Amino acid sequence: MDIDTHPQSQRSGSDDHDAESSQQQTQQPHHQQHINEQSEAQREEQEQQSELAALLEFLPAMENYTPILPDRLLEGLLEKSGFRCEDPRV
Repeated sequence: MDIDTHPQSQRSGSDDHDAESSQQQTQQPHHQQHINEQSEAQREEQEQQSELAALLEFLPAMENYTPILPDRLLEGLLEKSGFRCEDPRV
């Protein structure tokens, strides 16, 4: 009759493997989350650069813009609404 005299040693090897597997599984989501955060940050930075480029393209076009409504009319409407600004660019 063969009796295994070391059942604990076999189980502990299996337990070690389970612990390693569990540890790897916990590290993977953390690693994946870190990668997702980096790609999200890169995406946001690219979006900001794109918006800045669009703004830099738009502003010079506004220099030559001739409004349809006369400035006097706009100033009167803005004043009636309570808007006051001394900046001529506005």
